[in-house]
Amino acid sequence: MVEELRSRGLSVRKSTQNRGGVKIFPIAEATDIYYRIRFWRQTQTSVHLWIGFSELERNHYIFDQLAAKKTEIESRLGREMSWERERGRKSAIRVVGEGSISGSPEQLEQLRADLIETVTTLMDAVDPLLSEVIDAADEESDSE
Repeated sequence: MVEELRSRGLSVRKSTQNRGGVKIFPIAEATDIYYRIRFWRQTQTSVHLWIGFSELERNHYIFDQLAAKKTEIESRLGREMSWERERGRKSAIRVVGEGSISGSPEQLEQLRADLIETVTTLMDAVDPLLSEVIDAADEESDSE
């Protein structure tokens, strides 16, 4: 999966956290905001955008600006998402799917293709808004 995502020009690395998965960085200089693909709860997959800058107000601002476009983003994605304003110091926009890492090779290949399709579609829906929202968050914090 990592190599296929890299072949699409994406900045990707495997997660070193105990839950594993793959992280994709949409903005090269911003490592505090990233997409993540992982298996979750034995029978589920998760594709999500983590917003985890060190300034909580900045996280809230970015999340709130994206949440204001929830209908547009979900329409582009073609499905509803879970919108979690704060999980600890991070906020998340999550797509949960069915699938297990213990499936057959054929099931895993289909799951891999589905996860790549989901994350790239999510990125297509969110990325056009992301730079604009982050720039506005920077302006907001500069004016305070």
